[in-house]
Order: sequence, then C-alpha cells, then structure tokens
Amino acid sequence: MTVCILKPCKVRNDAAVLELAAGDFLTVAPGKETRLIETGHARAAIAQDYRSMAEQFRTRDPCKNCWSWNQQNQPDLWRQHIQALQTNNITTACLTFNQMTAAWNAAQLPV
Repeated sequence: MTVCILKPCKVRNDAAVLELAAGDFLTVAPGKETRLIETGHARAAIAQDYRSMAEQFRTRDPCKNCWSWNQQNQPDLWRQHIQALQTNNITTACLTFNQMTAAWNAAQLPV
C-alpha cells in the first residue's frame, strides 16, 4: 500500500530508517501502514496523488533523448522505474525518475 506522509517522521522500512517529510510517499506491505495512519502521520494515497506525480513527471521531463538514453545506458534503473509505475509504487517511481533525469543531465555536460 502507498501512503502520503502528512507530518515529518522517521519510519523503519526494510531494515532502514527513513526520514520522511510532508508530501513524501511510502509504499509498504499491506497492514504496515496502520500505525502511520492512526497517528496522523500519513493517509492512504489517493488518485490525485498519482495525477500530481504524472504532472510533475510531465513538467520536469527533459525531452530530447533522455528516455531512450536511459533505456540504453541505465537499463536496470529504467526497468525499476517502469516496474514501480506498473505496481503503483509512487515512492520508487519518483526516486527512479529523479535518478534517470540526473544521470541524463550529467551525461549531457561537456567533458
């Protein structure tokens, strides 16, 4: 399940402690979100959250050959991004989007 963080908090997820800010997303195994929701630190992600993510991707898309470059040069990252989108994992989709745009931008810098 994906939750939207409402208040800053620290969360243990997969043996790691994550520091989350309001507006962040976290995808957890079903049932693991209960405590976050009950304490008011999170709410279940809603359709508008996915729309907002898609809009952010659209406005930050560097266009040109970014996605084909990533498919060729960062295939594992590209695959992880597509799998995150297919499984509604907003957290990983946003993270991998940022990593792919950063990698492509770095590759565009003159040497």
